[in-house]
Amino acid sequence: MQIIKPAFLQTASVLLLGACLLFAGCGKPPPDPTQRRADEITLIRQVLTDPERADRLLGLIEQRDRQAAETRAMQAKFRREMRLLNADFDARREVLVEIIDVFNRERAAELLRYIELVTAMKATSTATEWQAIANFQRNYSDSGQAQILDLFLLGGGLMGGTMLEATAVERLEARFPETISDPERSTEAAQVVRDLDREVEDYNRTFVTSATRVREIYRDHGAGSRRLLRELEELNLAWYASQSRNMVLRDRLREAMTADEWSRVFPVTE
Repeated sequence: MQIIKPAFLQTASVLLLGACLLFAGCGKPPPDPTQRRADEITLIRQVLTDPERADRLLGLIEQRDRQAAETRAMQAKFRREMRLLNADFDARREVLVEIIDVFNRERAAELLRYIELVTAMKATSTATEWQAIANFQRNYSDSGQAQILDLFLLGGGLMGGTMLEATAVERLEARFPETISDPERSTEAAQVVRDLDREVEDYNRTFVTSATRVREIYRDHGAGSRRLLRELEELNLAWYASQSRNMVLRDRLREAMTADEWSRVFPVTE
């Protein structure tokens, strides 16, 4: 499994830009996760009339939900570490690289476990049964097909709460005139943020296209794990390439600002 950082990106960037793009087509979140779970159990017992297979599938779904909770805790830790590091004007690039490399290795392992669960769930059901289950899961952003992208790439696009939160691109540019006293440096900083914004948009287009294909693969009972893994590996390559470009932009932003200005734009409390 080659989801880990490719060789040509040994110095890949660690800057995740905030662009809160939900998995296309995954539907609205459930008003009550407990009710979602109860509804899912009811559906599976109705669709899978064989009690033994139904019990086996429900056991796999319990594993899925436990793994999702563990992975989200891992993501929260990563976001906190990156937010604190980014707030440090003097944070060394190699430290940032190490944080994202560790996270990416852990994320790859979690994804492989999740794909194995999906494969086992498909094997426990028929094509017709799986279609009914996948149709149900489309209505919830915390189950099934939506979890794959959520667990793998932090919910979609470049969302991550590291350098920029979901609304940061808009608010940062407005801060520069009052934070950076030198008009020339303020203009350069604003240009960098606009470049960051374009990078977010470019990657999100790639993400949406891939998310659509992942959803199709998930719903296809006959699609094997290799096809799903291949799609996500390609998306990961695009993700790392984007991070490499973002690191250059972060360095440009640092060059346009002093340490004091940086601390006011990126306070630790945010």
